Amino acid sequence: MPLETIAGVKAQGARLAMLCHACGRRRYIRNSFSDDEVLEEIAARLKCHRCGSGEVELQALVRDPATGFWPAEHG
Repeated sequence: MPLETIAGVKAQGARLAMLCHACGRRRYIRNSFSDDEVLEEIAARLKCHRCGSGEVELQALVRDPATGFWPAEHG
């Protein structure tokens, strides 16, 4: 994952999602972070709410250009 900041996520019109590599859960999260924070640094402080794993990744997800829908949560 490239180093992205919260400001970059906002500029793309994207939403933040947390993907747990241990259990496969992906859920959207609130963006209550400062604009200069980096996604990888934020992810290092988070844990999966379902399994408790720290193996999580933050993803900046955008709407599907053809349908206008956001990617579905899963897991």
